[in-house]
Amino acid sequence: MSQIDYLNAMGISTWVVASDDIESQAVPSKISSQDESVATGDHVVWTFIVDQLSGDANILFDKMLASLMLKRADIQLITSAEALSGQVFGQVLVAMGVEQGKKLLQLQEPFDELRGAVHSLEINGEELPLVLSYHPDHLLKKPADKARAWQDLILARSLVG
Repeated sequence: MSQIDYLNAMGISTWVVASDDIESQAVPSKISSQDESVATGDHVVWTFIVDQLSGDANILFDKMLASLMLKRADIQLITSAEALSGQVFGQVLVAMGVEQGKKLLQLQEPFDELRGAVHSLEINGEELPLVLSYHPDHLLKKPADKARAWQDLILARSLVG
């Protein structure tokens, strides 16, 4: 059974990028005006709320972004403290980690009951959709939850207009 067959059997969608597309995506040598707009919050669609991201979790996070056809320059990456202080520019929020989700939503329900749904978070008088998912550190310790994390990312992707 191939890796793609295995992923399909688990209910995980896969994408294949044509080699021509990879060659056409040259990495810019300097920051473009689009990159500057991401840094200042203009046109940011995705905000990921992740605390303490380091080591192998960093690598896994980048792979998760790549599965959405994103890179760090395309997103806002902030901590839960920054999110609570209103420093959110994105249109769709993804909070990664058990404590981050509960802290942001101020809820006590078990994490597994909270994830898998779209929540609403009020930031600066605006209601923003929030999807909870597992922290990359958790996924490294419990790889069986990667399929659920993928479902969470697909749910968040469905909110992008």
